[in-house]
Amino acid sequence: MIRRMLCQLVFFAALCIVGLAACGNSGNSEPVIPPDETYTIAFDPAGGSGGPAPAQAAYGEPLPALTAQPPVWEGNNFTGYYDAQTGGIQYYGADLTPVQNWDKKEDTVLYAQWTPALVLGVYDYAAPYAETAPVIDGNGDDPAWEKAEWYPLDQVWLGGGNASMSNLSPPPAGTFSGRFKIVWTESRLYYLVEIFDTYLSLTRIANPYNEIYLDDCLELFINEDGLGGNHLANNNAFTYHMSYDGVNVMDYMSGAPGESTNPEFINGYIKRNDHVQYVIGNRNNENQTNIYTWEACMKVFDKNYPIGGDPDYPPVVLYEGKKMGFAVAYNDAGLSHSREYFMGSVFIDGADKNQAYQNASVFAKLYLVK
Repeated sequence: MIRRMLCQLVFFAALCIVGLAACGNSGNSEPVIPPDETYTIAFDPAGGSGGPAPAQAAYGEPLPALTAQPPVWEGNNFTGYYDAQTGGIQYYGADLTPVQNWDKKEDTVLYAQWTPALVLGVYDYAAPYAETAPVIDGNGDDPAWEKAEWYPLDQVWLGGGNASMSNLSPPPAGTFSGRFKIVWTESRLYYLVEIFDTYLSLTRIANPYNEIYLDDCLELFINEDGLGGNHLANNNAFTYHMSYDGVNVMDYMSGAPGESTNPEFINGYIKRNDHVQYVIGNRNNENQTNIYTWEACMKVFDKNYPIGGDPDYPPVVLYEGKKMGFAVAYNDAGLSHSREYFMGSVFIDGADKNQAYQNASVFAKLYLVK
């Protein structure tokens, strides 16, 4: 009998000990994680240096916050920590923010992954991706534009007040300035160009195919493969002259095969109205600011686009990391009703700076980034 009572007491005491362990400290609401459910995460910089020290993670729980600085590697951009050296599952973002809960039941090494850093030339442009495409209305107030940087139109391609090749003096202070932004989606490039001009010459607006560049006129240049080369009489690159009428887009291709028999050609230009859609804000200077906002979207075509055009020819699909050749320019005409200055976005070496209309090798580089 005594032996049975001792056994019962021992059993009861054991139950009490288990119960107390399960309840823990009644003043602590934190859940008790069994030791075998907590794992060590180590961080491999994978070619870089620095980064966080090892951390503890509980299975099924949010990843621990990291207070260290991200690793660094000269010439590369850190994209986050993954469970593989290439590919794999991402657990921390580029700013070391956790992106998901811990789902591994073992100690694990996470690897830094890298992309080559984008090194821009002085006139190159990194165009950000537009999650929502801008509305082409000439207002330039869409959120997508906030991500893009303004670049100036400050390179004199022709100057001196009479479009001189040798006199490269710019327009007088307070009479002209220009700047632009570019963003992209998979199907279009988007341009926002702001022009301040105290006098517009629009004498050719009723006949924009009659030397439109002698009036005030925006030009957009694009070389899809970024390889440069001649494009005067082919579609290796496109030179879009955009009239102030808000409708007509012309590519100068004098001497192109079939020009003499193709009705789409007029005075060396060919119509490209289906390539670029654009609207000019403050078109008639209603607000008296002399600031004109050009908002445009462009389909991008490769060099195999037919000379005479083809409405069924598909534009290229744009993607992150794509590199193209580009330039933006403005013909500034004045009281002479002729071009007085030709202002571009890129410095062109040599004595003859009016080359972009025929030589894509003078373009800067346009990089599509996210």
